[in-house]
Amino acid sequence: MPRTKIFERYLSILGIEPEEPSHDHLRRLVRAQLVRVPFENISKLYLKKTRDASFIPSLEEYLDGIERFNFGGTCYANNPYFAKLLHHCGYDVDLCSADMTKPDVHVVSMVHLEGREYLVDVGYGAPFYAPIPLDLIREQEIPWGENRYVLHPRDEQGRSRMDQYRDGELVHSYLAKPEPREIGDFAEMFTALYLSGLATPKDLGSMYNGSMPAAAGTWVNQSAALAVEPLTSGFWQVAIAVDALELIDGAYESAGIQYFELTVAEKTPYPVAVSAPARIPPPANVGEDGASDFTGTVPSDQAAAVSHFVNGYLTGQEDIARYVTPTARIQLFAEPPYASATITSLGSDELGNVTVAVSAVTNGGAMHPLQYTVALSFEAGVWEVADLTSVVGLE
Repeated sequence: MPRTKIFERYLSILGIEPEEPSHDHLRRLVRAQLVRVPFENISKLYLKKTRDASFIPSLEEYLDGIERFNFGGTCYANNPYFAKLLHHCGYDVDLCSADMTKPDVHVVSMVHLEGREYLVDVGYGAPFYAPIPLDLIREQEIPWGENRYVLHPRDEQGRSRMDQYRDGELVHSYLAKPEPREIGDFAEMFTALYLSGLATPKDLGSMYNGSMPAAAGTWVNQSAALAVEPLTSGFWQVAIAVDALELIDGAYESAGIQYFELTVAEKTPYPVAVSAPARIPPPANVGEDGASDFTGTVPSDQAAAVSHFVNGYLTGQEDIARYVTPTARIQLFAEPPYASATITSLGSDELGNVTVAVSAVTNGGAMHPLQYTVALSFEAGVWEVADLTSVVGLE
């Protein structure tokens, strides 16, 4: 279906006429989306049952589900497709990440309109029937039966925290981050869908520019963008690490960490892939087993600073402010995701960066092997963390 027609169909489903962007029009769009399109995962179970698949449907299939079965979706379908509709209607909208118990597991829209910025979240199962201003000077409360939703004023990093209380008890929250989902995020998602072999060319059509080749069935357990490098104006080369499971004799078995590369083009409103993910050798600073090739000795004072920082970063059991430079721009978790974090090795490279391997345990008892590269700065006689990056990022 032509691009304009499909958005005309979307508006028709919502019962909203196209108009010039305005606060009233945006409010009516948001309310219509929430009333007409439910937050649910039944459609995912149906897709699994009927097609043995678990990908996000194409926009056309998404609208088919709404019309035929009163389906909707989770945040990964409802918010991105509604953001695309808003962009089609002329709104300045960014699709942004939000942290829950793990980083970047939720997405929301941030709409810039008439000199203000608004939170639009139609994928949370919450009564956010109108755009919510983000330039708050005090908490904004949305009561709903036994539930109470509270949006807090932005913190120093421009992040907005949404808390959900039930009968006075905090039961859930997320931390919305102002940065739009970037090229690397798109490349991770596209690579996982492509490698699975479950998404058809039609399913991936809005994400890929070209004829999609077939892919073998590789289940991506976790993934991370290792490097995003500019090629020419508007084009980026992205290296992806995936924790892969492959189907062998009818069962998925671990295939270890694998590495892929693809080219992504910046498009409005969202990127598109212009090449399929291609298998590559491990990057230069990564060994065949997925571990970084850092072998230098770390001085004890540096090791102590890194150890305290990483423990506080992952578990919240230490105040990491004392171990971080004032200019560091390190995104913190809304809620620390791990109950404990044990450092298993430290090393350094020729540039003086420290790599730290960690065995982290969740509150549920699951063990996650993590690895980070830490850039240090010597300030006022002490070592402080200036930057943090995930080497393989499979946390």
